[in-house]
Amino acid sequence: MKATHKRLLEQVAQMAVEGKFGESIKSAQREYDQLPAGMAVLLKTVLDFCAEKPHHNSEVAQIRSLACQLLIVAYREAKRKDAAIALSFAHSFIEDYAGVPESSLLPQWCSLAQASLAFREMAHSENRLLVWQQSCKQFQAYNEFLNGLFGT
Repeated sequence: MKATHKRLLEQVAQMAVEGKFGESIKSAQREYDQLPAGMAVLLKTVLDFCAEKPHHNSEVAQIRSLACQLLIVAYREAKRKDAAIALSFAHSFIEDYAGVPESSLLPQWCSLAQASLAFREMAHSENRLLVWQQSCKQFQAYNEFLNGLFGT
């Protein structure tokens, strides 16, 4: 893993630990540290994401579920054709695709996480312009992430 990507992961992990769900994140980190590296961690992450009870309405929960299903189906179908491509797809979230420099989704995901955290902090502000600007940044980060994901 690139040093810059490792720093991004450490930065996002630190922001998460300092946030509202810090204690549950620390507990999950201990649990994840006991797993063998590689696909076991990815599968545990997907299962946890699907099992999490979102504090949102049912439409958001359905979107989360469909997004996970799409990623799993994409991996499964790729594995049927070429296991190396499927593994590259699974690793594309933290590593560059073979032969395609700077194709990792990690920087876009980190930008999306940071924009989302910033928007959450500003959402209840009385300053509508500031809320609008932050929502625009979040939308832009979301689109950049999806552009990378669809390309992968």
